[in-house]
Amino acid sequence: MAAATLKDIARELNISVSTVSRALRDSYEINAETKRIVMECAARLHYRPNPIALSLKGSSSKAIAVIVPQIANYYFSQAINGIEDVANRRGYDVLIFQTHETYAREIANLRQALARRVDGVLISLSSETSDVTHLQELQQQGTPIVQFDRVSDAVNTPRVVADSFGGAFAATEHLIKTGRRRIAHLTIQPWLSITQERLAGYRAALEQNGLPYDESLVRFGTFGPDEVGPLVDELLALRPRPDAFFTASDRLALGCL
Repeated sequence: MAAATLKDIARELNISVSTVSRALRDSYEINAETKRIVMECAARLHYRPNPIALSLKGSSSKAIAVIVPQIANYYFSQAINGIEDVANRRGYDVLIFQTHETYAREIANLRQALARRVDGVLISLSSETSDVTHLQELQQQGTPIVQFDRVSDAVNTPRVVADSFGGAFAATEHLIKTGRRRIAHLTIQPWLSITQERLAGYRAALEQNGLPYDESLVRFGTFGPDEVGPLVDELLALRPRPDAFFTASDRLALGCL
């Protein structure tokens, strides 16, 4: 069954297409009773506006792009659930993209989102992303951007972040209070905001408890499936060995086991 069009609604109600269009856009030029009749007919005929056609006319596409490193990550899957819930209640569709922790895929995702003429972008940077020129250019073009979790100070946008410093401080101090003294820190790329904040929390906890910061106990990596094991082996080969591990994410912690 073909999708209903504005012409179908106009024919059904014996009014002009322009009147139908203005009624569906809630124009002040159309009275309340006509709007009600048009809306009821549109619902009865299962009319759905074409978001791409609307965007080509300069209207909102009512779509938002969400770009994350990986949906399988529990944090990002929960974030997407929340984003979709809020967006859908306000009449927006959500287009979800995964970078799989690569800079090249992040660039490709943005291009695909722009091709769909999205109204805005929510993004958490990949672990490879140190150059954010693509986001700066997007912002200059007027596209709204919100960064979350992994953010860059080089792009001045609204952001949603957790207290990475406080969490890292609390985790490190807990290990210290259980008697650990050589605490290794396994984290991701140093240019990411969450890496810097968690490293700062780790160092602050050591300092506050009278323990020296030992750079040899810190390893930076990505989320590559075969990378965590060798990093752990390097740390365990140190003498004296670490007596505890503080990791920057659940996935890194699993890789240590």
